[in-house]
Amino acid sequence: MTDTAGAPAPSGEVYGEHVFSHLRPDEAERLEALAGALDENTFRRLERLPLREDWHCLEIGAGLGTTARWLAARCSRGRVVATDIDTRLFPDTGSRNGWEVREHDVTRDEFPAGSFDLVHARWVFSHLRSRDADLVRVVRWLKPGGLARRRGPGPVPAGVLTRPALPQGRPRHVRRRAGADRHRLHVGP
Repeated sequence: MTDTAGAPAPSGEVYGEHVFSHLRPDEAERLEALAGALDENTFRRLERLPLREDWHCLEIGAGLGTTARWLAARCSRGRVVATDIDTRLFPDTGSRNGWEVREHDVTRDEFPAGSFDLVHARWVFSHLRSRDADLVRVVRWLKPGGLARRRGPGPVPAGVLTRPALPQGRPRHVRRRAGADRHRLHVGP
């Protein structure tokens, strides 16, 4: 099997099945740490967009839903859909004002073409083996003139990405086996 660049595809783990599984007892803590490290910059970047109150937004790989909540506050007359492959760590339904949660695998599941004004994903595509094909599909979900915003890994505090159980150098090995590539992210030719 080959990846989208023609290189041999790594075998082994699929992101979220073991290493970053929502079944792990410390996963909520890891996601909280990531949100704490990344949300401020994410929100600052989103504030630069021409967001409107009536926009329909999709948050892919929403983690604990912090970005979806932020978008729901700004797009209060629109619709915000927060997706993740496993939604068990999302807050209760009672705390979701203006946004909905869906279990959704961006590598397999679809949305109708032209559904969203904004599609946002933070780090998701850097973990996917089929990232190029998936990005092309995601762009189809945008309304004409819609915006897609994808962020890849950047500097984060030590310990947020690793677990004590993973020895030095192990996170890189795990990312490789799961097909993660934080350097080669693009759409189109």
